Amino acid sequence: MSNSNNTRNPKLFFTLFLKDAALFFALIAISGIIGLVFNSLRQNGVTFPYRTKLERFSTSINASEESAEHRLCKISVEHASKVSASRAAVFIDVRPAAFFDAGHISGAISRPSEQLNRHEGIAKLKATIKLNTPIVVYCENNNCDRGGHVWHLLKQNGYQQVCVLDGGYSAWKSRYD
Repeated sequence: MSNSNNTRNPKLFFTLFLKDAALFFALIAISGIIGLVFNSLRQNGVTFPYRTKLERFSTSINASEESAEHRLCKISVEHASKVSASRAAVFIDVRPAAFFDAGHISGAISRPSEQLNRHEGIAKLKATIKLNTPIVVYCENNNCDRGGHVWHLLKQNGYQQVCVLDGGYSAWKSRYD
């Protein structure tokens, strides 16, 4: 008989409802935290619609597709200089090795586009650079399509934070050398 009185008592009903609601929201919050932790531990976790460190310095130029996955990310020489100084990204020179030997951005690594086109080239890159690492690729100038080609290749292979240096090494050299 006391049970039927408990369900008819509005104060008791409201108290029980609040306890159940609090437990429900606590379980949702704990599940969300556990999910975020596991996602951050995965090398290629789910991406969130936030701007990465590299993207804050860059501008997106819409290619033919509308999705963010297909927008060529270009970074200005001025912003790339800040990224380079803070070591916030890996710079990859995609010009032929002879051009790299003649001059390159300090700290950049040489990975000619011809080398990256082969499966072993991408496999070597993946072995040394994690998929979530910000990358700036550059070629000689804006007339060189190697940068855009390598950007596309890296995006296809799981790299998420890739930008192309606007103006290439020529723009960098005219500004900083």
